[in-house]
Amino acid sequence: MTVVQKNLWKILMLALLVGLGGVLPASADELLGPLRLRDLTPFALQRLDFLPASAAARYPEGWALEANVSYTNTFIMSGNVSDYLEARGSRAPLDATDFATLGALDDDAFYFDGSISVLALSFHYGVSDALAVYGILPVHRYHGGSLDATIESFHQKAGFDDFGRDLVARDQFQGFFKIGDRQTTLAGAPRGTGIADPVIGIRHRGLTAGAWDVVLEFAAKLPVGARDPLFSSGHADVGLQFSLQRQWADNGLYFSVSHVYFGGSKSFGDDAVNRHIPSVTAAWETRVATSTSVILQASASRSVFRGDTDPELAANQYQLSIGLRHVDGPLHYSIALTENVVNFNNTPDIGFHVGIGLTY
Repeated sequence: MTVVQKNLWKILMLALLVGLGGVLPASADELLGPLRLRDLTPFALQRLDFLPASAAARYPEGWALEANVSYTNTFIMSGNVSDYLEARGSRAPLDATDFATLGALDDDAFYFDGSISVLALSFHYGVSDALAVYGILPVHRYHGGSLDATIESFHQKAGFDDFGRDLVARDQFQGFFKIGDRQTTLAGAPRGTGIADPVIGIRHRGLTAGAWDVVLEFAAKLPVGARDPLFSSGHADVGLQFSLQRQWADNGLYFSVSHVYFGGSKSFGDDAVNRHIPSVTAAWETRVATSTSVILQASASRSVFRGDTDPELAANQYQLSIGLRHVDGPLHYSIALTENVVNFNNTPDIGFHVGIGLTY
């Protein structure tokens, strides 16, 4: 299958999912709340990252299942790596000589070029109308992808900078991180597919603040994922999330603030990371058809790396998402697109998300 055929297939799949809003039977369901998305930056995948809480009005007793598939294309690097690649002057994959040169740089350096696919399987059980427990099993896949040419073409037509994409080979998976005294070299993808660190949590709803619903969560990430770079941090994380939610007519407004204690990362070094990671998410949902809604969502979080490393690596992370959700009785379907903003060298260039959920 050619690159063009692969991209066309993806576009057709997205169009089919968008079309669900028009072909599935309509039913007057409650709005379900924010998009259930997490930060898919390679190093952020090492830590616990709360999914924004679903709308409080929708939490059922009994079982609820979710499956969310996300695909990102990420090309990020530090300024000193960019300078080296420009001086190298050839569009080719990094070889052993290149990695050795990067390792000899005086300052911290990072480079990541690849695609990441994440399947997140979520299991919820409503113990009562106010209390639920849940678990999330993430499956990661690291690969070269096939979107580099498409992204470069879009950048050129839109008048955007390629941020150095033209200095390396297309559709290759390669990474290099030199943070403090820890160095990680990925000449190719690690284990292609594997289970990452699972998450367990407890959620409480039922409290109110005026016209707003309050949702409280506690969660922990367990370091039992595959023993390969980028799959498991090798440390446990714990965190709390506080959410305020309000729905009226055909609209919903949702805010979530979380604080995670990050145990560290064996892949990137335990001494170069922030231990305390605050994050905030804001989302607006509006109904555009009987059972279909559009969600606009923004998120911001502290980098896992401390400020004394590369400034771009340590900069805060900002991302915007837009999604479409359709509800059909106990089932709901969603598609979404995520773009990085403000700081472009510490978050994925673009991410696609497809989700399905079942409540019973």
